[in-house]
Amino acid sequence: MHWCRLIVIAIAFSLLFSGMLVFAQENVTTDLCAGVTCDPATTTCPDSYVASCTNTCSGGVCSACVPSCSGHEAPPDPCTGITCSPKTATCPDSYVASCSNTCSGGTCSTCTPSCAGHDAPPAANVTITCPPISPPSADYCHDGTAKEKYDANGCVTGYECIPPSITACPTPPAKPSCPADAYPKPNYDSKGCITDYRCEPSGGEGGGGGGTVCIPGLTRGTDAAGNCKEFPDSCLPPGWHRVDRCPDRSAACGNNICESGEENFCRRDCISAREACPVTRTCADGSRVMCRQNEDGSCFCETCPIESIPQGCRQVVDKEKGFVGVVCESRSACPPTPDIEDVKNRCEQNKGIFSLRKSPDGCEFPDCTFGGVSSSVVPVFNPLQEEKKCPAETNEQREATRQSCEKLGLHFAISVQGGCKVSKCSQKSQKLGCEPLPFEERQGKEDVCRRQGLNVVNGFDENGCPLIKCGEPSQCPRDVPPEAYQKCGNQGGELVVRRDNQGCITLSQCIVQGDSHEADVDPIERIPEPSELLSMAFRMEELKIELDKLAKKTDDIAGYYASTGSPDEGRYRRVSDMFDAAKDKVDEIKEKLRDAVQRGDVMEDDLIEVKRDVKYIKDVMMKDILYLMLSSSDDVKNIKESRATKSGDRFEAVKATDDTNCGSDGSCFDRGFRLCKKLIFYPEGSKGPKVEVQGLSGNACIMYVVLPEGEGPPAGTLPGISPPYDMTCKIEKYTLGVRNPEEDIFPYCEGSMVELMKKFGGSGGQGPPGVPGKCSGDECRDYCGRGPEEAKECLEELGPYLPPEAKQGLEQLARGEQPGFGGFQGPPRETVEGFEGPRSQSATQPCGDRICDDFEQRNPDACPQDCQGSAASVPAGIAPRQPIAAVQRVPLSQPATQQACSGCLNNGVCDPGECSECADCLRG
Repeated sequence: MHWCRLIVIAIAFSLLFSGMLVFAQENVTTDLCAGVTCDPATTTCPDSYVASCTNTCSGGVCSACVPSCSGHEAPPDPCTGITCSPKTATCPDSYVASCSNTCSGGTCSTCTPSCAGHDAPPAANVTITCPPISPPSADYCHDGTAKEKYDANGCVTGYECIPPSITACPTPPAKPSCPADAYPKPNYDSKGCITDYRCEPSGGEGGGGGGTVCIPGLTRGTDAAGNCKEFPDSCLPPGWHRVDRCPDRSAACGNNICESGEENFCRRDCISAREACPVTRTCADGSRVMCRQNEDGSCFCETCPIESIPQGCRQVVDKEKGFVGVVCESRSACPPTPDIEDVKNRCEQNKGIFSLRKSPDGCEFPDCTFGGVSSSVVPVFNPLQEEKKCPAETNEQREATRQSCEKLGLHFAISVQGGCKVSKCSQKSQKLGCEPLPFEERQGKEDVCRRQGLNVVNGFDENGCPLIKCGEPSQCPRDVPPEAYQKCGNQGGELVVRRDNQGCITLSQCIVQGDSHEADVDPIERIPEPSELLSMAFRMEELKIELDKLAKKTDDIAGYYASTGSPDEGRYRRVSDMFDAAKDKVDEIKEKLRDAVQRGDVMEDDLIEVKRDVKYIKDVMMKDILYLMLSSSDDVKNIKESRATKSGDRFEAVKATDDTNCGSDGSCFDRGFRLCKKLIFYPEGSKGPKVEVQGLSGNACIMYVVLPEGEGPPAGTLPGISPPYDMTCKIEKYTLGVRNPEEDIFPYCEGSMVELMKKFGGSGGQGPPGVPGKCSGDECRDYCGRGPEEAKECLEELGPYLPPEAKQGLEQLARGEQPGFGGFQGPPRETVEGFEGPRSQSATQPCGDRICDDFEQRNPDACPQDCQGSAASVPAGIAPRQPIAAVQRVPLSQPATQQACSGCLNNGVCDPGECSECADCLRG
């Protein structure tokens, strides 16, 4: 079937992708042949010697050598020109038996014809009189067709009812009058209906004498002892009687025996002329599975169950695809990890940001990132948060991070999160899958087998990975070791196997959903030459073409399932979207490589991006594709049925269940969103936006984001827009995950929350509220309190966003009723305790000027020498300020009487908008 071939192509393509892009996983070396296996060429010489030669790799392409048969030419055939005549003998019943003599070594053999079945003289013809038999009643075989049954003499012995599911035949024609030594034998059409009759010679005790003609053809007969035997023609030996079928065989269409007349009457019992395709196949456990012949003549048999699977595992048979999946419900403990508390303490001592990363199978691994950016995959959806800029990391800083990783006993890698490259230390996850067999090892094994006079046959090791061994061609693996099922299950996977029509395993694959952290890359050790990059760019074009073909084919399959109303449409629609997104990503990689070559200045960061993109396609997207296509898990069932349903002008909300609720787990959101699975996500915890992935609609994944009432600006801030602020997004490239919401999500959204972003959020908005050209965000705390003119500007620009008491203080300052810096207690946005962010030099005083300015009061550790003195250290006319801990925080989105904030980012930095109780903002 088409999907079977497609699955095999997808698996083969993932391996092809791995080989063609091996440079991206091997530190971008100059060897384009790394990982490329060139199979040897072989040929069988005339004297049966198997000659071989070794193909080599050059520039990523294998050579094509021609084996030599020198010294192994065939010797002259001594039987050339010799014709051996057949030998004949006349048997007692006048039958002429013959046998063929053959030539060997220049001499003809001498065979002896066999008279078996013809070793007695014929008897005289016997006149046959058929006993009378009553026709069937009108109620017999009411819905079907009554078929006559005959004995060896051509007499009707009874009737057989042919059900209507097999045939519905018209009334048969009248029987002809046949000679005394013949009977009317019916002819049948393709439906098993009688079309006419022909007079067939009757067989009696010893047919063949008295002018009886022996009709060639398979004839069954029984003797007095009840033995049943098949003869080559209609003439039976004495004592044998002709029968329609042997007594121990059931007389019914569908008994898997191609009996006389069933070539047309019951074709499913007969083997096709195009290919020997049985009706059923017997499995090792004694059960039987059905086989059928496809339109192209190929034979397809359902998959036999696996004989022995580990305790606690179950098997799911997919009859249509021919796969059996083994799902182990219980898994063993997660792999051992370093002491979490110890890693956390040492990470923070080295000024890193500690976090626990959760893999798809639920295991937690420690991460420690540097550069002020967390490796968390939690995207930022809040339009009131400032856009974060990526840290500029030098080679020296990366080297320092690498050394820190060594001290922590963790692996050094570079992660790309939100468009930023983040150096981090992490524990590697267990890598599922099989490594390709090295060419040298395979060639050595073939040589060993050849010396032993054996063939190379396939097998599987305890991990379910293919291996080669010596054996006979008839030998094949019927199962993988039981340990393979358990090992795959222990890592949260599902081992899938496929057998051919002979019951041999042709495929074994551990299926598990991709993990975006597997796209983390090692640092670039050497910058490749431009010619190497250009060569790789050309190969990207080939991959793009293949991905495009797969995208179209899976889209056609999705269209077919859509026409039948099958939920499998959702499965193949997502797979098609993945191939399409991978194609675009490969095209993007190709352009990056070409641009780097044309620029003549290949940067390390360029190659890190390319390397990461390649790993993401191979280790994340390809795993997701195989997971969707082959897995029998409940998770995949829920995913393929995750359709976005319209309710009025909106899509239906997602119901909160254990399966859909991700909480604030960014990894859960990332995995679900890549497959457009229905889920609910709170990126900032209990406060801040609520995100719903509502399912697939056409080729777009529907996402709904709402900022609950009280979490945004008050009504009237933006003309014509009132809380709650929300937006609906239709995202077609969802399979790539959320790398940067500014690029991946927001451009495809509509709603009031989009207008909020245009006003305040991200690179496309105006940023946080402020006075144009003078201050924004935190800077306005100092600027607005400088004097009456500054206060008037702030009232004009920031009036709608100010809490009542802050607005009242500025009004007093603008009227000259209090000195500068005396009454403005808060900017028009949230600020949290301990935030030590960057500030404008034009809006603050420098450290060491003996003036405890506003920024230094809010950040006591920023400049202790300016704020440790008495009130005398503050210039005249400026009221001394208390530390920020003594100031009531008034958020933008809440009245002054409430204390609220946007939530916790957990990125190790006390960001604007975070709550004071967040771990990022608590002081030790």
